[in-house]
Amino acid sequence: KMSGQQYLGFIVGERNESNVREWLTKNYTNLGDFGIILNTTNSSSLRNFISDAEIEPVVYVGTLREKGEQDIYKRADKRAKSLNVIFLFNYPSVKKELTPERTSELLTECWLREISLVTSYEDAQLLLDSMVAAQGISGKKKRRKSVGGGSNVVMQKVLLTRYPQFDIPMDEAQETKWRQTGLWSATQIIGFLKNNNLSYLIPLFTKDEELIEEYTTERTNYFVRNDPNEIDMGPKTSAEDWRDYTVKLVAAPLEDAVEYLCVGADADIRRIWDYETYKRNFLITHTSKKFTDSFELLRYLRDFYNRPAPNADDDENEDDLAYGPTVIQVLLDWILMEYGADFKDIEMNEFFQDFVDNEIARDDPDAAKELKALHDTAQHLTHPYPLDKEDAPKMMAVRKKAKEKSLELLSYHPTEIARQITLMDEGLFQKIRAKEFIGGAWTKPNAMELAPNLTSFIEHTNKISSWITTEIIKQPNKELQADYIRRFIAIGKELNELNNFNGVMNILTALHGSAVGRLKVAWESVPAKDMRDFDELTDSVSLLGHYKNYREKLKNLPPSEPTIPLVAVTCSDLNGLGEVLEYTTEDGLINFDRHAKFSEHIWSVKRFMRARYILKSNRVMQQFIKNSNVWYGDKTLVAIATLRNSQPDGIGLTESMSSKKKKSRQSLSLTQPVIVGDTSGKPELTDRDWAVLGSGAREITYAPGEVILEAGAINQHLFRIRSGVCRVDKEVEPERLITVATMKEGQMFGEISMLLRGEQGRATAWIIADSEVSVVRYNSDYVINVCKAEPVLSDKLNRILALKLAARLKAFGGKKDKKPKPASSSASAPSSSASANLKSKFSREGQKPSKKRSKRFTKQDISSVSEIDKDFKKLFRLNEVVIKVFPCTFRGGMSPQGTMYLTQNYLCFYASIFTKKTIIKINLSAVKDVKIHKNRKLEIIKGSKCYAFKEFDNLQEAHQLISSVRRNAEMGDEVSDESDEQTEMGSDEQDEEGLLPNNDDWIAILKGTKSMRYNVDEYIIRQSSERKQRLYQISHGECRIEIETERGDIKVVGTMAAEEIFGEISFLEGVSGVASASVVANAPDTTVNVIEGYFMDFLYQYDPGLAGRFYHYLAFQLSNRLSVREAQARAEEQEESEGEGEDAIIEEEPAVSRTHSKRKKKRKHKHKDKERESSN
Repeated sequence: KMSGQQYLGFIVGERNESNVREWLTKNYTNLGDFGIILNTTNSSSLRNFISDAEIEPVVYVGTLREKGEQDIYKRADKRAKSLNVIFLFNYPSVKKELTPERTSELLTECWLREISLVTSYEDAQLLLDSMVAAQGISGKKKRRKSVGGGSNVVMQKVLLTRYPQFDIPMDEAQETKWRQTGLWSATQIIGFLKNNNLSYLIPLFTKDEELIEEYTTERTNYFVRNDPNEIDMGPKTSAEDWRDYTVKLVAAPLEDAVEYLCVGADADIRRIWDYETYKRNFLITHTSKKFTDSFELLRYLRDFYNRPAPNADDDENEDDLAYGPTVIQVLLDWILMEYGADFKDIEMNEFFQDFVDNEIARDDPDAAKELKALHDTAQHLTHPYPLDKEDAPKMMAVRKKAKEKSLELLSYHPTEIARQITLMDEGLFQKIRAKEFIGGAWTKPNAMELAPNLTSFIEHTNKISSWITTEIIKQPNKELQADYIRRFIAIGKELNELNNFNGVMNILTALHGSAVGRLKVAWESVPAKDMRDFDELTDSVSLLGHYKNYREKLKNLPPSEPTIPLVAVTCSDLNGLGEVLEYTTEDGLINFDRHAKFSEHIWSVKRFMRARYILKSNRVMQQFIKNSNVWYGDKTLVAIATLRNSQPDGIGLTESMSSKKKKSRQSLSLTQPVIVGDTSGKPELTDRDWAVLGSGAREITYAPGEVILEAGAINQHLFRIRSGVCRVDKEVEPERLITVATMKEGQMFGEISMLLRGEQGRATAWIIADSEVSVVRYNSDYVINVCKAEPVLSDKLNRILALKLAARLKAFGGKKDKKPKPASSSASAPSSSASANLKSKFSREGQKPSKKRSKRFTKQDISSVSEIDKDFKKLFRLNEVVIKVFPCTFRGGMSPQGTMYLTQNYLCFYASIFTKKTIIKINLSAVKDVKIHKNRKLEIIKGSKCYAFKEFDNLQEAHQLISSVRRNAEMGDEVSDESDEQTEMGSDEQDEEGLLPNNDDWIAILKGTKSMRYNVDEYIIRQSSERKQRLYQISHGECRIEIETERGDIKVVGTMAAEEIFGEISFLEGVSGVASASVVANAPDTTVNVIEGYFMDFLYQYDPGLAGRFYHYLAFQLSNRLSVREAQARAEEQEESEGEGEDAIIEEEPAVSRTHSKRKKKRKHKHKDKERESSN
């Protein structure tokens, strides 16, 4: 299909002239319209033959000595690029003229001009060797550069496929190896299939109904004919190629699929079928669902190894068609594909060893030796594999001399940071196995079991992206924020040069993220040149055209080029394929079309896993990145960024908080220097702090055995032990005490009484002197007043108290209630809030929040309606029957998640987030309209007000039902119009002492509070995972607390309902260590509100007084919970005691406790009259 006159070129020298003449003698009658271009020689015999044969047109060029081979393709350029093939016969005879340099140039020009160089198989090897020599490559470093295109030497197969009318003298081995069927006529291909036991494929190449009916068998359905337009022929290659008459296997039962995997190297089907691609697809995807597993595949391979060669003709070598050699090659490729990862299973490894030793070694000792050597090497390889890094580039120096602890991002050169990020990415990327991409394994609840390496890579990727966001957001002013943005753009450019597309995407994800995007003032400070670089980076991995730019660049990269692809794009592609392609066909056959497409995407990633980066590792820099503080949560980060942008110079948060901050700073003089809200270590009060608290305090000395604090007494003091030892006794039954703990110098007690005050603050245990004890007694009212005036002291004291209470509460974490009750988790795992079950000053009118209030209403049975009606009446003081409950969010409310109640006459909404509550009542008869907004919001129009609700499970259902009930309400009796104003009830209600977060505090806190939704059995926190400094509250649904025993059994130790809080202990203790329990969603659409510890630390810097108020809030919550848990424990012990009966005998006392008679402990308080003012 070339324009203009078409030519065949011949490279002719003095010694191969006879070869050219011989070929023309046999083929000149078939030249047709072809002309020829050839070199001039001193001999006239070839010229005379051409003249006598009347071959024309003919173009003669210079002699071979005069570099005439260049004239051939140069002259052809002037004839509309009509030269398609150049023949070179007997290359050794002209090797003297065609030096290695000229040979290399010839091959390069043929490749660039898309000219096929036709030669014999042996001469092709000589040509390639000559090109290699010209490029100066030798020894172990021998490789082929892309220039020269040596791999594009097509040899004689091109002539046979494109010009079947020509006859080429070849020996039989060459003909078998290179003859293809690309441009055969339909008659020729049908003849070929009939004569080679492939007649079942004839229906694929004909429209003759009789032939289709005659030759269609079960195996016909295994294959389809390739569409040449869908075949990737590589760069600069037309779809009109030798694959025009080829087939692909798309479906088959397992045994037949394995049979095709094992067909002999010279089996006829391989001449029209891309076997190598099929083998690769098979090995990559064989562990897919409804396919097979590795052990079963190995058993099949062993079975086929021992089967006789199929359908061998008399003139064919049976060994060439036998399964055995192919099975050996499959095993070799299988081991090489992923360094024998599938063979690490003990049972499978033993089976493989037996197969090789007893069968393969018997038939082919050399092959068995090679298999064992490769297998043993692969088994002992560990990541990272050894790599010679002598040629690695020199590491970039740190920009300033500083110790590790004082290093920051700007200390490092962007090139070196890009290198270290790439090495970190590579270490995880190279471990990913092909099977981890199959079946969406990385999306499953047990992803760490199914796809541990891919999951780890994804988690690492997310962490790096969050780290980049954190590094920028935490900078206090616009100048530093702009510097960090510029630095990450520079790092992104270096990552792009390293082909680390994953790293580039991490940077762009952060820079394009909603949080960094809020820093508009900082972005305005970024120079234009950096912005151009940023735009170029964005274009390189842009989503436009389904990542067109990225895919094209990746496609053109050779596998030898170290590369880290966009694994996330591959995962997304596989997810899409998994949704539309089934594992099996309608006939129940394995769907190889699905597996081929999956394998293609997986291989686009896997093909780079053997190429390694020659870079030196910098442990200090990598540890700096790994150990840097990372903030998670888009909403929280956006809240911080918004505050940063509103105060680009880092001045303050709001006017109210700014003024409070000034007052707080004025009072810092007593306790500076200190970092407010710092949770990096356990807080301690200094001697000066105690002196400040000690005004009016009394130091009292007690003799051994004297009672310091009596259980049940109303206490108004905080105690601190100056010297001696005290014991804590609790009453386990009338007149019998048991020692549960001891306290020594420096420890405090009485904190629960101080926090709860009054009747709620009664002492829960006896505090008795175990030796001579000196105790300082502080007045609780004075301590509270000092905390109000001294924010830093309040921060430390309240945090100390909260930590102590958390430690005590931890003892109750592993106990499971006999009756279903909200349970508390351990200190290192999030723990439930019993305060939600108390009459609390933070609950509306002190009412106990109903556990069923946020329960999703799914069944309209009488009992559930009754319970919901009761809850509804308590919440809204309306005597109505609830028709439907909708979990949703209110656009103008503080809470991300709440519940809508629909009755005959009212539409009500309730939400609670920590101590903030949103309550809305709307009289339906006064509603003008109910409509769905284009942003998928449900709008309730009443007068001039518009109430917008979002995130319904079924928006259409909610709209239709509410509209219908509204119409009924309009026609019904008139109902009094209750107030429908939104009500916010905060923790400052009844907070007479001002120690708790006020309404302004909660507004600031809730701006960064995020809402997270979980399905049933989805982990919120997993046992043994790294703890996060977070405070949680269940907004909707239910959670359960699980503990995994040493035997691996899962034990449920409690449940938590809506409005309960957990995580205070981890929040207070920081993020070090791991969670000792799991928190799991126990109901559909369980929603949890989360306050991040880093966000609170950020707020503390703007308003130091907030730290003390917030820690006091936590201490109050913990004391409430501890009080409830201790009451529950006493009740349980009493039930157990009553159950045993009056005659029950205690055979053995606990070894770790001491028991006492209560009468002995009730001595009069003989204090030796040593009360005196404390000098502490």
